Amino acid sequence: MKSIIRTQLFLAMAGLFVFATGAFANPSVTMELTAPAPGPSLDGIYINPYTALVGAPGQTTAPINGVSTAVLCDDWTANVYPTTPPWQATVTDISQLYGETSPSETVKFDNPDSPTITNATAAQQQNDYTVAGWLAIEIVQAQQANNQTLEGQLSYALWLNFDPTDPASYLSGMGATTDLNAAETDLSNARTYVSNNGLNPGDFEATTGYDLTIYTSVPKGYTQEFLSLTPVSAPEASAAAVLAADLIGLFGVVFFLRRRSARATANR
Repeated sequence: MKSIIRTQLFLAMAGLFVFATGAFANPSVTMELTAPAPGPSLDGIYINPYTALVGAPGQTTAPINGVSTAVLCDDWTANVYPTTPPWQATVTDISQLYGETSPSETVKFDNPDSPTITNATAAQQQNDYTVAGWLAIEIVQAQQANNQTLEGQLSYALWLNFDPTDPASYLSGMGATTDLNAAETDLSNARTYVSNNGLNPGDFEATTGYDLTIYTSVPKGYTQEFLSLTPVSAPEASAAAVLAADLIGLFGVVFFLRRRSARATANR
């Protein structure tokens, strides 16, 4: 009978391990851009937010079967259009960056294969994506206030966050020094806010009221990287809490099986 209990315990633990590893793995999705064109622009550039379909992975034919999602581009280094074929993307919640000791390679920037800064530390990566998340919130607020100029300047600030050179060169070439100066100020203010408030990927959701998801194309340079914001209506259980609850449930099942085994033995 003990061998039966051991077998049941092993199977339960194996199932829990599969569940836990699946919960911590980075999922993938298929994406397809459906807007900005036509949409708001500033200095000849379509500005955030855009709209994309986000669906199950593996789709290749447009239109994909997906959910229409407001997304914000944090990436000046690549191009994507509504005519771009659907692409695969890795999904990273900003909280996954928290506590990393080396830069995460699931996202596009601030790691060894980054198209801009390649010698960034994990701390810089976490800070830059937290700043990006805060700017994304400000862009959404500017859109809600119907302030297209601010919406555009904040979009440039978001692009300057990961690429401090090319967006600035573009705006200088366009003679848009007012928008460039405003964007640089917006970026500086966002970095100051993040620093002064100790905002980091681990408490981004709890502090801002938004969950931030990062969509990184596979391969990374195929399209731009996108962010999406989801208002948090109720606190969600952390992965550790879910795992702890599962372990409690597992040991309860084992305890029940052992008691049933003991009774069956006593009655023989």
